Amino acid sequence: MSDNTVRTKKWFVRIFALLLVLFMLPFAVVGVISFFLPSVYEDTFVGELSEKYERLSKTDDPKIVVIGGSSVAFGLDSGMMEKQLGMKVVNFGLYADLGTKLMMDLSKANINKGDIVVLTPELNSQTLSLYFNAKTALQAMDGNWKMLKNVGTDDYEAIIGGLWTFAGNKIRYLVTGTRPENDGAYKKEYFNEYGDNTFDRPYNVMTEIQNHISFDFRTDYSDTLTTDYEAYIDYVNDYVKYCNRKGAICFFSFCPMNKTAVDADENEDTIYAFYNALRNDLDCKIISNINNYILDEGYFFDSEFHLNNSGVVVRTVRLIDDLKRELGITTLTMREEDLPAPSGFKPENTILVLESNENEDGWIITGLTKEGLGCSEIVIPATVTGIPVTEIASGAFNGANKLVTLELGKNISKIGDSAFIGAHNLGKVIFAEGVGADDIEISEGLLGGANQSIELVVDEAKYNTFLDSSVWSSFKDKIKSEVKSDFEYTVLEENGTQYLAVTGLTATGKTKDVLTVPDEYDGKPVKVLKNVASDALKTLRLGKNVTAIEEKALAGAPAIEKLILPSTATAENFALPVTLFESSVPEGFKVMVYWENYDKFVFTGDLAVHNDLIDTDNKTLKLERVDDYSLSYWKVTGVLDSAKNEKVLTIPDEVDGLAVCGITSKAFEGSAVEKLYFGKNMTSVQELGFSGAEHLTEVYLPVGMAPEVISVPNAMSEHLMTEGANKNIRFFVDPNYVERFKSDYFWSSYGGIIFPNEAN
Repeated sequence: MSDNTVRTKKWFVRIFALLLVLFMLPFAVVGVISFFLPSVYEDTFVGELSEKYERLSKTDDPKIVVIGGSSVAFGLDSGMMEKQLGMKVVNFGLYADLGTKLMMDLSKANINKGDIVVLTPELNSQTLSLYFNAKTALQAMDGNWKMLKNVGTDDYEAIIGGLWTFAGNKIRYLVTGTRPENDGAYKKEYFNEYGDNTFDRPYNVMTEIQNHISFDFRTDYSDTLTTDYEAYIDYVNDYVKYCNRKGAICFFSFCPMNKTAVDADENEDTIYAFYNALRNDLDCKIISNINNYILDEGYFFDSEFHLNNSGVVVRTVRLIDDLKRELGITTLTMREEDLPAPSGFKPENTILVLESNENEDGWIITGLTKEGLGCSEIVIPATVTGIPVTEIASGAFNGANKLVTLELGKNISKIGDSAFIGAHNLGKVIFAEGVGADDIEISEGLLGGANQSIELVVDEAKYNTFLDSSVWSSFKDKIKSEVKSDFEYTVLEENGTQYLAVTGLTATGKTKDVLTVPDEYDGKPVKVLKNVASDALKTLRLGKNVTAIEEKALAGAPAIEKLILPSTATAENFALPVTLFESSVPEGFKVMVYWENYDKFVFTGDLAVHNDLIDTDNKTLKLERVDDYSLSYWKVTGVLDSAKNEKVLTIPDEVDGLAVCGITSKAFEGSAVEKLYFGKNMTSVQELGFSGAEHLTEVYLPVGMAPEVISVPNAMSEHLMTEGANKNIRFFVDPNYVERFKSDYFWSSYGGIIFPNEAN
């Protein structure tokens, strides 16, 4: 062989070696960054997986391992289980985005003879499949890479593919000196030694259903196509065989499910059909009655599967009883009647301490918060979270030394003895308009310990009912009358029926810049507006019974900016005069009409002078009114035909006095919108919210809006809000909250398309 040939071969070998090194170098760099640099995710919510894995690996005694998603993390009192069952317990549930398959795979690190494994995944298409999310898994294993040895080999390809993004994010965090972290209940610090989430969760804080629950997973295996659910069942059965070979026994139980989230077409028959099919499909025993785990919404926290404090007790007791039955243990855990009642929804009040009454259909004021004790004036609302505030307990205002004036809500129907004891400076208790003596239950001890100079101020129209009452007359020297209305009225009659006309404002009414004409006063409908002279008045809203405004009714209101007509008003049924003012119309003045009636307000003849004054809060969106525990609000359901070609849309904060809070599925389908601006009251976007909005690429959230304020479907849902949307859609958020959005439990599913709104 010639020297030239040898040199050529050496040259080729060197070139090949160099190319191989260059090819492998990026992989080596990614590997070093991922596996050898310090962890950045260990203090996040998903970082808790390492602690759970270590507890499982180090617990050799016969133990109970409960496997699932976040419904396990937010749904067990493992200490109670240990005490009742006499076995160590490992809470091995964390996050549905990790997938049920990964949790089963990782549990193999230490399944031994005598162990009991309870599978209890969330009942949705993601967790009842072989779903695996490499991004979330890598974050969860960061700093504890020995978990990789238990990951299924069929997921290695996804792991390798995910390393590039993972390494890029990790080096960015290390270079900037920042660390991802979670807020509220999702801080890692709220997990105890068992793996239970211990964040204090006294109430349900959801504003709407986020994930609907269906039991449509039945299959007959009759075709050649293996569905995701069938593949999951096969994998579970293989896992059951593994546990049996190790000398462990595997059971299947059910996750807790919010009954209001169960699809409307599900019933006793369809639920049983699912249960029966599952029982036939699984090679392990189902130890639980599915109906025992479909719980009242008052047991839940912030999702359809996360339990609050009372819900944790109920679910834990029922799982303990299911296991006791299988183990032959006959001791009573807790009587059904002793289980905690649903705690319901969080009272939206920072002043009052509220408790549910016995029927859970009203709030009882039992005291004041720290903030409330410092108030000089308190107004008791009629409702809190849509539930009436009905009662004041004995001693409720004890310690309110700064309280001077207390205004009662219209639903107060009972006041306990000595309710005002200790409120030494309370000089005036104002009763709601229209409330008479027979509407409130009291006893002779009402004012026990109260300020000696206290006055009970009642509606003038109801004053005599208090003096004529056998109980209330005992306090007649304390009872004073007061005109509650902002308006002055005159009584008119039509076809033998009396009604009222507004003829002016009271002294109180003349001091206010915003006024609302009531639907009725003193039992009579208010139908006509004759005059509202006031230098202070800027906004006047008419009640639903007002059908006419007389000539120059707004004369003497030079500062008025808005006259808001009732939602029933149209140009045909509402009488507007040709002249509203004495002379010229104040600059900027508008007659605001209900958005659905806007196109109907076209006047002809002399009244056409008003056409330029007609306006509405919403000219672009189709809205649906919702009345639920959060009172009343709007959801965006579509785009009006007249705005289909608008490229920029803004969701208003309010329409007709109600907040615009939600976006329904496919709300912007078929529209030309490219940029969308959220209003400040937006709190939720449903699954497929932007599906069909093929031109929408930019969605802007208001400055100051944090991720926990607005709920969105995450990877646990069947569909994300961006599925079927423009592939280039991006969300622009407050720059101060970018990382919070990316690490939020729900918003993390959109981390790659969240950017800072630099314009703000």
